[in-house]
Amino acid sequence: MAGMDRKTSKELAGFKRFLHRRGLARATIAKYLRVVLGTLDKDDPTEIVRRPRTFSGWGVARSALSYWAGYRKDDELLEAVQAVPPPDRSEAPEPKLHLDRPGRDRIVEIVSEFDPPLREVMLGLIWSGIRPGAYFEIDHEALATAAKQTDPIARPCLSAILRIPGWERIGDLVTTNDSGAYFVCRRILHRICQRERIPPFPLEDFRRLLKETTVA
Repeated sequence: MAGMDRKTSKELAGFKRFLHRRGLARATIAKYLRVVLGTLDKDDPTEIVRRPRTFSGWGVARSALSYWAGYRKDDELLEAVQAVPPPDRSEAPEPKLHLDRPGRDRIVEIVSEFDPPLREVMLGLIWSGIRPGAYFEIDHEALATAAKQTDPIARPCLSAILRIPGWERIGDLVTTNDSGAYFVCRRILHRICQRERIPPFPLEDFRRLLKETTVA
């Protein structure tokens, strides 16, 4: 933290300990510290939450500043951060789908038989319309916002996730590995596809297929 005054350096060190006590992974703590560092010279700290053009970037910035506000007991900042809406969805053309509706529906049938919380996490991945890379990084408050704005078909599984105790981000319900939840779920789906003779597909196809179905 070179070039930083002693008071700020001490405050950030305290924030780091604050995050660690809440059980956040080291990689997540590092990301949140980078976000907070980027706000220190800003008149409006929420600018860093408004800037991202992806749901993932918005979610990380929002979560980081929410923790920062909690650490500093700054209710005004917390309220301002939570009022920032997610970015608009991109209007760029989507790539060709590899997964069709019958394939997805068969996957839903199989996943619905899983035990919780994996069942709820997988169904949320399928129905939420959130980009897979961002989905597993979402925290409680960001998920609550997404649950209000997502397609009605996704609300029951997202609400069920919100009722599950003991997690900081959705990926924690699958594995405690910093970045392993995405790969665990991808392996599960790969095995389902092999068994059910469903052609391989990127996880992004769940979102694309949902968007295509909504437009249709």
